[in-house]
Amino acid sequence: MPPKAKKARGEPEVDPNGIRLRVENLSKLKDGVISPNKVIGRYPWAIKIVGDNSELEVKLICQRESRIWKCDASFKWTILNQEDGPNFEFDDDQRVVQYSPQCKSSQGTFVSFRDTSIPKGCFKNDSATIEVCLTSIEDCRNGRLRSVKNLEVDMFSPSDFFDCALIFGSKKIYVSRQFLALHSSFFNTLFFGNFKEARKPEVEIKETDLDAFYEMLTILYKMGGSITESNVEEMLMMADQFGIQCMLNDCESFLLGDNTVPLNISLAFADQYKLTALKDDCLSKIDSIAIIRAMKDSADFDLLSPQTIRFLLDRALFLDEKNSRASRLICSPHCKRFMRT
Repeated sequence: MPPKAKKARGEPEVDPNGIRLRVENLSKLKDGVISPNKVIGRYPWAIKIVGDNSELEVKLICQRESRIWKCDASFKWTILNQEDGPNFEFDDDQRVVQYSPQCKSSQGTFVSFRDTSIPKGCFKNDSATIEVCLTSIEDCRNGRLRSVKNLEVDMFSPSDFFDCALIFGSKKIYVSRQFLALHSSFFNTLFFGNFKEARKPEVEIKETDLDAFYEMLTILYKMGGSITESNVEEMLMMADQFGIQCMLNDCESFLLGDNTVPLNISLAFADQYKLTALKDDCLSKIDSIAIIRAMKDSADFDLLSPQTIRFLLDRALFLDEKNSRASRLICSPHCKRFMRT
């Protein structure tokens, strides 16, 4: 039997909440290099390293694609020693960085190659191994922590409440077939249609995030979950994927009553998920050319249906003509005489 490979000194296992990246040619990384994404605390993270002849810059980037989210994170990072010496640890967990779709990257932290406090062996042959470890992540809504009550039932263990296990990769969540079928057209067909899954005690669910599915269940089961600005997009996706009309209705009601979600995003949701009342409400709020121009310049404009885009163009023409008539009226001799008197 061949001997087991020994782990190099100074190269410990990657922390579960850490991202490690080895970079070569540090002095020539003007455009930088980015690590693969790693999901930590339900958010995909990456580190970016930029270098030149004098210093190294490290950034932590949140790669979440959702359009409405916000989280606070703190982290520390380490340059691992490539020899037998100690690592160089830069503790930045006292500084909280707020991430959002508008701000996905932390400010860069700089380290000089000539810094005498950095142990010998951290930089070697113009290369380094960097590890960034997240020390806290707080999912926020409008700057406040979003809290979820403790569940009364453990859905990750078998129970008399449940009669089926759904498999997400290497993890399982236990559910009631009848309850899911009552709310979901997808599960109604899966469990009570002419499919082999109807007779299986365990069913694999592919291409679905377990955490998002679990959060959806806490809302359906009325067990502490709620629709918020931070999760409404994921809940819409879950409801659409599994055909849960009551969840779509709840999301629509939330968006109709929430004034913090931007108009262009609400309209895109309404269009994509066929939320008629929300769409009518959004269109009724478009009362200026400036709003339409802002929508056209946003990334959500390409997600709108041809019918909605046509409405916006017609609305823009109407408002432009209305403004032109008002301008001609103000400039008319009669109005000028009235304004002078």
